[in-house]
Amino acid sequence: MIYLFNMKKYLINLLKKLFTKTQFIVCSRNLINNDRNSLYWRIAKKYNLKKICDENPGIIIQGEQGNTNVQGNKYGISEPTLWVFNVIDSNKNYHYNWEEIKLFCSKNDLMVVPELYSNVELQSLGSTVNELVEFSKGKSRINPKIEREGIVVRCIENGKKIFSFKIINPNFLLKFND
Repeated sequence: MIYLFNMKKYLINLLKKLFTKTQFIVCSRNLINNDRNSLYWRIAKKYNLKKICDENPGIIIQGEQGNTNVQGNKYGISEPTLWVFNVIDSNKNYHYNWEEIKLFCSKNDLMVVPELYSNVELQSLGSTVNELVEFSKGKSRINPKIEREGIVVRCIENGKKIFSFKIINPNFLLKFND
């Protein structure tokens, strides 16, 4: 009887492996990109994202991409670039916190988005929309000659996203007519 129980468990695990299909997908916020010559795929190849995902089953990597011909190359970059801002383990429904994102990126030769502040008390950002907008103003960490686009405020606790929001720098919008 023990043999049958173990065999049943073995067969169930084998079937799960056979019928659990994972797929490497390159996409934007709104659509899956199947064009292997696109900027998205060039970045995926440059940073070995498929290998990273294969080595970390269920991992989702989100980032900001840039290239010399994207939005007038405001940041003055010389080649396709990826800055990671989010890593999620979809198998565990676990959102990496900022320290975990930086460690993951360091281990995988990925760059993180520029960090302005870490572990900031929410009150210090301001308590009104106007105060938050003022806090978003400043120079870019990627190209200090231009205004930064804004800031992202994110709170992750014990692998759960509590909240996340972006504050746009109005000076950036005025300068680039975005």
